Amino acid sequence: AVFGLGTLPVMIGFGSFATVISHGTTKKILKISAVIVLILGLVMLNRGLTMIGSPLSFESVKASVIGASSAAGINSAVVNGVQEINMNVDASGYSPNSFVIKKGVPVKWNVDVKELTGCNQELILNQYNIDKKLQTGLNVIEFTPDKDGTIPFSCGMGMLHGSFIVTETG
Repeated sequence: AVFGLGTLPVMIGFGSFATVISHGTTKKILKISAVIVLILGLVMLNRGLTMIGSPLSFESVKASVIGASSAAGINSAVVNGVQEINMNVDASGYSPNSFVIKKGVPVKWNVDVKELTGCNQELILNQYNIDKKLQTGLNVIEFTPDKDGTIPFSCGMGMLHGSFIVTETG
């Protein structure tokens, strides 16, 4: 009921506006609206696919088409047999957001949260069942990559994303 009352003035306004403009202009507006709805639907579908770690998301398809090269991400530093990855998080996203790591070597992912927002407060790495609630400051996530390929990660809403590119040589 509250939603209906809140949207009623806008709907009446659009209805009144539609009766004032010409029939040809109404058709153009409907076509533009349809394209916008289609684009937003594709964006939301991609975010959903990213959040579940699907190999069909835009980022994973792009990675498989372009290929995983060492130029595609920051190489990890191996310290005492552990790959150390350093990433900053702020309101604008992850920096850097693409890393090349070696298969079979444990990863220590140092996530330094500079600014916490509604979107970046959760970090999801589905392929390793990692769902970390981030806090301001240093957050450490550990996992061991066990297969070659691209491992996507994202925020809880699927708006911010990045990837690990796992290779035999790192």
